[in-house]
Amino acid sequence: MVFSNLLLGTNFELKNRYLHLDYVPDADNTAEVLTANKKSSNRQNGGLDGGLDDDLELTSDENLVLSFIEENPDIAQKMLSEKTGKSIRTIQRIMDELKCKQILQRVGGKRHGRWQIMKERKR
Repeated sequence: MVFSNLLLGTNFELKNRYLHLDYVPDADNTAEVLTANKKSSNRQNGGLDGGLDDDLELTSDENLVLSFIEENPDIAQKMLSEKTGKSIRTIQRIMDELKCKQILQRVGGKRHGRWQIMKERKR
């Protein structure tokens, strides 16, 4: 519908669930985007509206994994899985999230490396 509005001159109303574009045609009959109004959404952590904070709040699973890593930085994901009762894949996903948030970093190799906590966390 966007292209038919632009190319064919139709006036279909353009809607999106979270984003509405308001445009006013110029004197040259070309559409100019004036504003983009985001509707508030009920996403977890505010979604795109929430932005990125330096004070990231962690889930209970992330806090649990970090507490075991604080006790033993040499701990393997398999051992974390056994201690927490979560699957190895869940532990991998949690640790990937912590790496993306730049809270956790692996120092050294796979066999003889250790986990290093980079940021102080909220408890």
